[in-house]
Amino acid sequence: MPIAADETREIQYNEIRIFDNVHGFVRITKAEESIINSTYFQRLRDLKQLGLGYYMFPGAVHTRFAHSIGVLAVMDRIVSKLREQSREHISNNDILRLRMAALLHDIGHYPLSHTLEAVYKKYHKPLIMNLDGGDEADGQNINVEDRYKNGTKNASGHHEELGAYIVKNTDFEGGITHILRQYEFDDEDIDIIAKTIVGKSSIHWYNQVLHSDLDADRLDYLMRDSVNTGVEFGGFDFDYIINNCRLIEKVVSTPTGTEIHKKFCIKESACFTVEHFLMTRYYWYAKIIYEKQLVLFEKMAEALYAWLLENDQVFNYAEILEEVDSPQKFIFFNDTYFWEKLKWVINKVEAEILPNHEQFKELAIMILERKGFNKISSSTERELKIVRDTEEIQNEQMQGILIQTSATVEQVAALEESQDEIDNEEAVVVEEGVNENQMDDGNIRLVNKIDVCKTQQEIIYRKTVDDPIQILLKNGETLNIIDRGYTILKELSNYRLRIERTYECIHNEINMLKVAEYMNYL
Repeated sequence: MPIAADETREIQYNEIRIFDNVHGFVRITKAEESIINSTYFQRLRDLKQLGLGYYMFPGAVHTRFAHSIGVLAVMDRIVSKLREQSREHISNNDILRLRMAALLHDIGHYPLSHTLEAVYKKYHKPLIMNLDGGDEADGQNINVEDRYKNGTKNASGHHEELGAYIVKNTDFEGGITHILRQYEFDDEDIDIIAKTIVGKSSIHWYNQVLHSDLDADRLDYLMRDSVNTGVEFGGFDFDYIINNCRLIEKVVSTPTGTEIHKKFCIKESACFTVEHFLMTRYYWYAKIIYEKQLVLFEKMAEALYAWLLENDQVFNYAEILEEVDSPQKFIFFNDTYFWEKLKWVINKVEAEILPNHEQFKELAIMILERKGFNKISSSTERELKIVRDTEEIQNEQMQGILIQTSATVEQVAALEESQDEIDNEEAVVVEEGVNENQMDDGNIRLVNKIDVCKTQQEIIYRKTVDDPIQILLKNGETLNIIDRGYTILKELSNYRLRIERTYECIHNEINMLKVAEYMNYL
């Protein structure tokens, strides 16, 4: 019987559990065991969680496989607490769907994790133009079936969208869809799992527990990355946060009347603990994810891969969808795929016919030998900058840089009109008064931004009530955490740490201007 039709269906856990180095023993169901043993999920063993992070932190060799099981473990803790506190609000259906969404949330990750994802997102719109043909196409002949073209047009290159595609479009032996159906997940369940992975479920609280500022994904990766890198920044009171999770029902006005919505929130007594978690994540990004050498190596890898993508030497997004149809092929789309392409650039004679091969061969050797570009010295005050809003940035003569998340709604709308799309995850930087030739002056500029939590303007722009962390007050009402008067987040949400670093693009007396152009573009 389909899960959606049977609210009383029992959840049966295996006697044998998986031991995780962060959460200890993790219980799993038969369906989850089959998913874990699938070729699609086993691919995650060969995707490092932090991409090239082990270049700077030797212990950072943990994988998306371990992280996915960890997110399942955290989700198990969350839904168990919610069931304990409000059994009438959460069904077995909810638990089964959320556990599966947690387990599968990274099933669509690219090689080197977010490093190559940045390339696919940047090149997605040009790819769609080429698939459509017409005046805006660049003349490439992309010969793929219509279903792969349609799958490409309905995505933006984000790994979560690729994951949702895998969940819904692999109904064959060994496929994720096929396994889900074997364990009585029906079409509605599968659709909800896929939409929860991308944060677009119609059941809003599902998005909150897997796709928000405080979710199972973030809770796991902060702890896991800390354990495996050996860096202490990832510490926070995990148990106290879990013990203060609540699911409540609220009556919401709609154009047709009223509806009852469920909302995931944290008791007010844990407000400072959540604040500590958000600050921990802020410091983690500042010191680990955006470590100066690490961001350089990642951008070098992005530039090399983008060059290969432009020259049809790696899969474009539509071709990845084609690979998804074969588990035995898709499993090799992992970190080794990148290193094999790097080896090809260095060793293959036929690579020499590609434009700017000498520069990119040198770049490939630099990545392989862990040799970066020389950083141009600058004061700490110039490299690290706390910014408040657009007006102050302009007053400080920072070239009119506009950071999306500190812009007003009207400014964001203006940007959206001129850029077609604003990336909601990465920093969006618009250089005003700086022409292309000035940007391509032989130096490499890398800009990163870090925030503590979302501003009210960004919340309005995203048109969502799911992302902000909701605090449950003693009177039963809920409040966005940044609106709680006594929390420091109210002020910190208006600030961003902006990190700008500049590097020379000369190596072994080779002036790598084309490489710099790619790195600045990405």
